[in-house]
Amino acid sequence: MVLDYIAASSLLIGYTMLANKKTLGWLFSIVGNGCYAYVGYRTGLFAMSGFSIVMLGIAAMGYFKWKIKRK
Repeated sequence: MVLDYIAASSLLIGYTMLANKKTLGWLFSIVGNGCYAYVGYRTGLFAMSGFSIVMLGIAAMGYFKWKIKRK
């Protein structure tokens, strides 16, 4: 249950930082989606876990695109 709160707050912080055009927001999104994937796996909600893995991949791709663009 604590992991749910960590994931939700991490995603909220990440999305807020992305709205302010901060690259670090992608890292918070990656951590939050990773936590949701783990929670989905542990509770047997494999559809949620699979979707969280897809979202984790999208966040990672966004992070690397922003990182390359900023250099």
